[in-house]
Amino acid sequence: MRRRPGASVVKHLVSLVLCVIVIVPFVLIIFNSLKTKGEAALMNMQLPTVVVWENYSTVIERGKLVQSFFNSAYYSTFTVLLTMVVASMASF
Repeated sequence: MRRRPGASVVKHLVSLVLCVIVIVPFVLIIFNSLKTKGEAALMNMQLPTVVVWENYSTVIERGKLVQSFFNSAYYSTFTVLLTMVVASMASF
């Protein structure tokens, strides 16, 4: 069975469009996280004029990110352990 030469090009173009659709929001988030409040309110794809690294420390401190991480690790650890015990009893 022979392939059509244009089918590969179409597959690559569809893959490229899907990749752009997935990657653009992440780029927008990274760019806006480094901007001042006024620049971030514009929600554009321009690079920040002034890089504000303090935004990350503000989120970590005010958002209690470290405490939230340990809470999530605590709950997921005990959930996995409980699931393993129940699943092994059910499989026996």
